[in-house]
Amino acid sequence: MNQYDKLFPISTIAKYQDTMSLLTSLLIYIVCAAVPHLVLGLFTWLPLVGWIFSAVRWVVNVYCTLGILLSVLKYFRN
Repeated sequence: MNQYDKLFPISTIAKYQDTMSLLTSLLIYIVCAAVPHLVLGLFTWLPLVGWIFSAVRWVVNVYCTLGILLSVLKYFRN
């Protein structure tokens, strides 16, 4: 998992059998997914750049989803 720690540094917050560290990591990823989703969602109606903002939102959502999965895996990993 060391190679993923560089791409997903927030996932390193979650420690084995430490529920608060897992919740902290999950909360950070959820907020990091929600804020750009709301802000970029305002600009998706623009005809020329709307698809770019939609693509950025999609990439941020995928990144946060993978980060949440890595946090949960690190929490359960022995």
